[in-house]
Amino acid sequence: MTTITLDVPDDLATKLRQFQPSILVEILRKVLEFLDLLTLKQPDNLVMRQSKIEALEKKHREGYQRYPQQPDEINIWLDEQVWEEA
Repeated sequence: MTTITLDVPDDLATKLRQFQPSILVEILRKVLEFLDLLTLKQPDNLVMRQSKIEALEKKHREGYQRYPQQPDEINIWLDEQVWEEA
């Protein structure tokens, strides 16, 4: 486990104390995910970023192999599509 210390202005700390702990945990999780994405955009982390992308693509591919797309999943959207003339 890693401990992270965060310095926040007093007025923000007062507002954060009003939230339930579970909401604070979710807020912090989102902030850390955002910071992780910022870090991955750095040039020296492009390999790590590509690795994460490949892992997600593999996860999605395996999911579709286990649960193939059914025709009725697509057909309900056919009327919603707009094909413009070229």
